[in-house]
Amino acid sequence: MSTLDLGKIKLVWRGAYDNSTAYTPDDVVSSGGSSYICILASTGNAVSNSTYWNLLAQGGTDVGTTLTTQGDILYRDGSGLQRLAAGTSGQVLQSGGSNANPSWGTVSSDWVKLARVTITSSTAYVIFEHGSNGVVIDSTYNTYKVILHNAQPVNQGENVLLRIGVGGTFRTSGYFCETNRTYFSGGTDRGSSTSRLLQARGGAEHSTNGELFMDATLNRMSDAAFQTSGVAVVMAVDGDASNTNQINIGTSGGTYDVAEANNSIRLECGSGNFLKATATLYGIK
Repeated sequence: MSTLDLGKIKLVWRGAYDNSTAYTPDDVVSSGGSSYICILASTGNAVSNSTYWNLLAQGGTDVGTTLTTQGDILYRDGSGLQRLAAGTSGQVLQSGGSNANPSWGTVSSDWVKLARVTITSSTAYVIFEHGSNGVVIDSTYNTYKVILHNAQPVNQGENVLLRIGVGGTFRTSGYFCETNRTYFSGGTDRGSSTSRLLQARGGAEHSTNGELFMDATLNRMSDAAFQTSGVAVVMAVDGDASNTNQINIGTSGGTYDVAEANNSIRLECGSGNFLKATATLYGIK
């Protein structure tokens, strides 16, 4: 009686390839992270020998063991999958271009917010001083901008002024400051001062329906070979107590008549304190 060979009716898993084991067609082995199927009976022929073996499933990097820490990112380099560990806080993922690996880097900006101060109760000054609360006023930036908004003085009808200094000691003389304003009822006026670099002209309302806004730009603060100079645009709601009756729009320009490296800025009222205000310092390269 003849015998009919039906062969194997399913793949047979034989585990890791063993050079001393005899394999027959449809045996499946593992080697180097991949799996191979026997296509011709043999013993001692490695899985790399395509006469006896075909690749069944290509192995690769074990993502579970490659990514080990929260924040890791998986990417491919020239040879396979790799791990990019998390960068430091505030960094961004940067491409190196074609045929290069990604990396973490710091965004470089020509306009950088350096600090913000918010006053919610009676306070004498708003101060930005180099080295304090993250403030940088040095040769890193060519120009500085101070934006003061929602400012209200404790005393009705106060002006706001800006002075500069070194190490928190502020200059109270030696300036040339020019101020001009127009106001709602149609008038104009001007003034000058030697005690501040910049000044809002015309009083500011101190009630909840008033505010003062100042946008000041300072140049060459940190260059010891030049005098610090600045310009400002100012808007103030004015009135009598809580009765708003005036809008003051003004400009101011000034210089400190001494060449020195300044690293401190102070905003203050002509007399009395701020009731509330928010001031932001920006550095511009």
